[in-house]
Amino acid sequence: MAATTQTQVLQDLSYLLGETTIPTSIADRDDYIQKALERIYRAYNFPMNMVQATFAINNGVGTLPSNVGQDGIIDIRNVVVGAFNDNVYQQVPYQQYDNYQTNDFAYYLLGYEGNYTIYTSETTTSYVATILYTTSVPMINASITTPFPSSMCIALGALKYYRLAEDPYTDVQPYETMYKTELNEVIAAYNRNRAQKRGIGRAEQEGTYTGDITTVGAYVGNAGNE
Repeated sequence: MAATTQTQVLQDLSYLLGETTIPTSIADRDDYIQKALERIYRAYNFPMNMVQATFAINNGVGTLPSNVGQDGIIDIRNVVVGAFNDNVYQQVPYQQYDNYQTNDFAYYLLGYEGNYTIYTSETTTSYVATILYTTSVPMINASITTPFPSSMCIALGALKYYRLAEDPYTDVQPYETMYKTELNEVIAAYNRNRAQKRGIGRAEQEGTYTGDITTVGAYVGNAGNE
């Protein structure tokens, strides 16, 4: 699927405004387009902005990739060959972090989007972890694109801001409705084409089963420390 360029969105926005060409002075439109794109990324976890990467953890501390979005972490693990062998990390509140020890694979985060540091309970070794995450919103321009497939959807989102700038008291609901209709069509297309997977519960993901007391025993011992 081809990436969407800022020029394509500007052209669509110009057509919506009854213009045949893109004006030369359009800094405000660039900003409206960026704000509309940010709304789109918040609206749905599109597969097109899910990324898998690796990063180093040294003595329990690591720096996440710079394009990890806010609340964008889906999964962090140490990949081990074979089924049900991966060590999957669990995010815990900082206040409870002291209740976990080596091989609990617990972590907490500090920092902000673009600059996250991870602190894990695995402080005795250094290794490479695998992370699946949704990316931060790209700052699109003439050379930086977005994988979101609908330039018209972005243009419709920007159109609302453009009309508000013209008249803060204008009724923008028609523009909002058109934007949401276009966005929902894109989301529906993704859902329609996505393979339907069998649901896998937490126990199966971690190689255990309901009633398995040998696996949960370690956590029972920690319960009194919370």
